[in-house]
Amino acid sequence: YRDTRLDGFALELVAYSNLTHHGFCDEGLVPHCYGWYDFASELQDGAAVQVRRHPSMWEAELPEDELPPRALLLEYIEDAVPLSAENYTPHMAPAVIEALDRIHSVGIIHKDIRTLNILVRPDGKTIWIDFESAHTFP
Repeated sequence: YRDTRLDGFALELVAYSNLTHHGFCDEGLVPHCYGWYDFASELQDGAAVQVRRHPSMWEAELPEDELPPRALLLEYIEDAVPLSAENYTPHMAPAVIEALDRIHSVGIIHKDIRTLNILVRPDGKTIWIDFESAHTFP
């Protein structure tokens, strides 16, 4: 059983569902989310049920894990790097703040605001990532 109140995968999944719904992925403010895999056990009527289990490859690679893996399929942004003092330019600040303000305005609170969670694309545009701590409100 996974407690979704503290489950980064579930929080990020809900956040990306809403980010996609509000068009932020299409605008390039966050990466596109193409879906997810959930190989985890879920409780259904009090009994554990295996859902979408991948073949034995996962068990061979993750023998120490208590729970099977789950993953979001996010857009790969070629040559993007985390924001840092080396790649920061003054025009980035307003874009980063405006994007975060828009994300927050639709009820998605990032909760992990730091330069590692802002990618800089080769064209200088910025993208917010890592919504596993985000809280999403209706």
